[in-house]
Amino acid sequence: MDKPVDFIIELFSSPSFSGEGRDKAAHQGGCTQDCPHCAFSAHRPGVVGARTVSDQVLEALRQTQAAMMESNRSDGARFLGLSLPTGLPPLGVAPLFENTPLLPTFPPETVGFGFGNLSRLSFGDLEYPQLLHRLASHAPFKFNRKPVLRVDYRIPLRELVASESDLNRAIVLGRNLLKGLQSPSSFDGNVFSYSETVNAYPEPKDLLNSDFLHAKREQVRRLMAELFPEEKEASGAVPEFYPSEDAVSTDFTFQATFGVFVYNCRVIPQKPSLHATALTEMNTPVFGISFFPDFVWINHSTYTGRDSTVRFTYKDYFEILKESGARGSFLRELIVKKVLERRQRSAASPM
Repeated sequence: MDKPVDFIIELFSSPSFSGEGRDKAAHQGGCTQDCPHCAFSAHRPGVVGARTVSDQVLEALRQTQAAMMESNRSDGARFLGLSLPTGLPPLGVAPLFENTPLLPTFPPETVGFGFGNLSRLSFGDLEYPQLLHRLASHAPFKFNRKPVLRVDYRIPLRELVASESDLNRAIVLGRNLLKGLQSPSSFDGNVFSYSETVNAYPEPKDLLNSDFLHAKREQVRRLMAELFPEEKEASGAVPEFYPSEDAVSTDFTFQATFGVFVYNCRVIPQKPSLHATALTEMNTPVFGISFFPDFVWINHSTYTGRDSTVRFTYKDYFEILKESGARGSFLRELIVKKVLERRQRSAASPM
């Protein structure tokens, strides 16, 4: 390969889901779109009752990290991030697992938690005083170097902006996390990454509306001003949002008094345009491997929701790991090869 592989790993679980339907999962955050593949979805087929992280998932995660570490030594491959889109871990619920299976000497640059839809969470949940400890204890990884904390949330939008109540939720959560980073924790106290993601936006044409884009920027400027009230440069750091029929996004870094604050906002329409194929191709600069309770998904995205070629059983995935010789660069090449072979067979099959 011409360039080192940059990996991001997702570990999907929904320990609070008890088979009581969508509302039970939604109480802990959930999402805004209820895709049937998601661990939060009441419509997801094939799994009944509680879903959590099994020994099989942890072993796949451990072997994948080992392959990534080998590639890091040989060609500089990076472990960009470990993401846990589990929603807000409920109080009183046991951690996802007791002992970490991961290699402490090769930590991810970031550990991210997907909080789901903030509008479904109470202000009391978002203001919980020991929130960072609650996150760290829910997934007790032990690394030799503290990773950056990344928290991703979702809020419903109308004309690209959130309601006053939902914006306040984002402000309250951000303030709480920033305060927590000032005390000793499992995370790097000098950097914080805050991310707003809205997939399957209901009105794609709004992404081309300059008035809506301006209103969105002003709302982000207010968010920054509220998070950093003593720093006048905060709101000025927000760049313009530019119209696009595929997605609207901004990603910027603000040098705050406490350290580095990274903010990302991304709004993606429900139906991709003809120009959005790059989001579903396999030659993306960051290679994602998502471990769901019952299958492995490559380059997980909204746009690949119905693409069965990018999903593998754990039996198939372990075979690919074995064939790769525990080398991350070959692992990526083999996965891409298998996906393309599946697509070729599918294209050749008679209708």
